[in-house]
Amino acid sequence: MPAKVAKTYLYTLRHPGVFAEFYFPKRVVYQSEIIEALKDGVDEKKVKEYLLECAREFPKELAAYPYVLDPQRYEGRRTETITIEDVKKRVEMYRNPFFGWSTYDVGGAFLNIQIDKKTRRETRELQDELTQIVRVIHRFESELAVAKRKEYELFVQSITSWLLMNYYHRVALPPYGEAEIQRFIDEHTPVSEQELAYIKANYSAIATEILKWFDDCVLFTFGYLARRFWKQVAEAGKREDEIWITSFFNLGINVLRPGK
Repeated sequence: MPAKVAKTYLYTLRHPGVFAEFYFPKRVVYQSEIIEALKDGVDEKKVKEYLLECAREFPKELAAYPYVLDPQRYEGRRTETITIEDVKKRVEMYRNPFFGWSTYDVGGAFLNIQIDKKTRRETRELQDELTQIVRVIHRFESELAVAKRKEYELFVQSITSWLLMNYYHRVALPPYGEAEIQRFIDEHTPVSEQELAYIKANYSAIATEILKWFDDCVLFTFGYLARRFWKQVAEAGKREDEIWITSFFNLGINVLRPGK
């Protein structure tokens, strides 16, 4: 039976998201692993199995992001020294934020600067090559019942966007602490007494869910996808001086859906 034709499409509220792109030279030898890594990436079980296999390497490889490996982080506590067992506990908590991707190729050039270690002589060479880009967009949708209440939908969106925008600037502070809650209220004043009561009662639960989701995005991006990409580079006997990953955390996604 053919699908019913929609006469109109309705605009929905902005969904917060995370946008990431991977840049590396397009080479035939990398292609099969790139596609397999992406296909496997939509399967949460396969991603968790891979993360568990690599758990021993993460304290070193993800040293720039140690907090995503801390299983106590979402209870308002902090583990001073992350052990392999801590990493495994954190991986078991992982929920897959990945549901698809897109790829495209661009031609470009960059200035390659090399400095000889002995002579300290600098050489500059403008290199051009075909670059492959893998684009990944993660969309946040709360599963909390308190976040699905229609009358407070805008506040949930505000909390989500505010946290993602401030994430790395204030990463050392618990986003659900009293000081951060008050900071959010101060920046969103004026609010009604009913709205203020809702924020104070539910901010911590919503913030914890957002934080966990974002950290899962980091684990997927760096612990899974980027790792599978660079492992293929190494196994192919190649060397890339740099592999770039660009991202921004305050992505807005508006979905149009058929109206009735």
